[in-house]
Amino acid sequence: MHRKSLLHNIFFRSFFFAASVLVLQSGCALSGMVVDKEKIQTPVKRLYLKEDPFLKIWHGGLVKHIPLSKVTMVKIDAAKSIVVGDDLYFGGEVILRNGAKVQPSDDKSALNAVYISIHNTLAGKSREQSFSISLENVSEIQVNK
Repeated sequence: MHRKSLLHNIFFRSFFFAASVLVLQSGCALSGMVVDKEKIQTPVKRLYLKEDPFLKIWHGGLVKHIPLSKVTMVKIDAAKSIVVGDDLYFGGEVILRNGAKVQPSDDKSALNAVYISIHNTLAGKSREQSFSISLENVSEIQVNK
């Protein structure tokens, strides 16, 4: 009887642990819409960045790291580009979850421009298939929580 009770206890603890992990993962997973250069919109679940867990933004002469979870929208413009170190950056705009915008100011100097490193890959699931696209081929990312 004691052995059966012990096995029963282990089973339920394992089950509740696994269920808790699933709830936490699904609760923290990002979803959104990815628009490529051809303006094709793809809904993506479990959205994440592969190479680095954050967007690298060059703004005001500094490189800033912004987690995708802090972002609601990213626009990338391949027509504007710079090279900083070994990274290629495209022009862009970032809107943060708190409503703040990382965007070029009215001052047209290069230091006030916003550039986004394209050396990363956006990944997730789309229509139950694996999804992956280089930031080089993205024009817009809309992130939901």
